Amino acid sequence: MLNSLKILSAGLLGIAIFSTGSSARDSYNDDMALICKYEAQRNYGVPQSSSKIFPSDHDYAGFTMIGQSPRDLDRALFYKCQFNNYGEFKSIEKIVDNRYYDNHNESYQVTKRAKRVCKGEASTRWRTRASTIRINRTEKIGHDEFKVYLSRGDRRGICNISNSGHIYNFKTIVPNRHINNISSREARDICTRKAATRWGVNLSRIRVLSTNRHITNDYSIKMAFRSNRAHCEVSRRGRVYNFSEY
Repeated sequence: MLNSLKILSAGLLGIAIFSTGSSARDSYNDDMALICKYEAQRNYGVPQSSSKIFPSDHDYAGFTMIGQSPRDLDRALFYKCQFNNYGEFKSIEKIVDNRYYDNHNESYQVTKRAKRVCKGEASTRWRTRASTIRINRTEKIGHDEFKVYLSRGDRRGICNISNSGHIYNFKTIVPNRHINNISSREARDICTRKAATRWGVNLSRIRVLSTNRHITNDYSIKMAFRSNRAHCEVSRRGRVYNFSEY
């Protein structure tokens, strides 16, 4: 009788441990599913309520979850979320997008917000005012995803953005490196600004005495204001590496 009770107790304990472990795993998967839905909304503009997450797969690299939105198979976006072995989010990737309508020539409107965000990103990366950046064209690449093509001088930018304003890729293209060399006028402006700051005078009151360009495309500029004299050397990229008074 005593042996029977021991066996029964061990069996009940095993069932309890198994149930607890199963419950923990379910909670783990639920957390990853919520994160995956959130990332799909943030990156692809699909509502979390419209996403369906399939059971996760696990291998040595971590967990993989496949998501679908909307639930209509004919016009659905399929995406993949990667998590590490601790359930921490790593990345999201689009697998296939069937959300296009039959009429590929349908009209669309990129929101002013999306354009403004792309301009702001270009302004930060290129260190220039957003008002000087031009949007050349826009291209639809998904149900709620667009490419915005920008330019400023010799720079070209491609901004991948959702209509809600989330940038998930920005690329800058410069045709030729030597085009970035500053002009003699830009070199004079850089040096005169440096002199104006040093001497505490207005830019218009500084005289440029000479401008010489070296074989390395660097510039050597001499300036004056009353009894002040300065020799300024600036690189072809616009960096002042020598400013001396004499």
